[in-house]
Amino acid sequence: MLSRSSRTQCPPGPPGPPLHSHAFDEAFYVLDGQLTVQLDDEVTTAHAGELIFAPRGVPHTLANLSEALTRFLLVLTPAGFEREFERRAAKQAAVKLPDWARRPAPPLPAGRP
Repeated sequence: MLSRSSRTQCPPGPPGPPLHSHAFDEAFYVLDGQLTVQLDDEVTTAHAGELIFAPRGVPHTLANLSEALTRFLLVLTPAGFEREFERRAAKQAAVKLPDWARRPAPPLPAGRP
């Protein structure tokens, strides 16, 4: 099973996405600042050097509730959903989508949600 990671920034203030879940695991490793993550009903704030794991199928959301920029490493397992992030970014920036982001995500292993 392959993973994909990307460095991500989260400005202070704006609310995060609504509570949601995925068919893949996500890990958030905070590089700078702090990141507040809700997993089901539990809310945790991670600081630089700390990791929060959101297992597939578990409702979660995240936000930067501090007054400073937060940078974190996002790890997706299995890889594939990063293509959707690239599609959204290209659409928002009104730029051409890279060829690699046009490919479909790989199928999940048998027996996994």
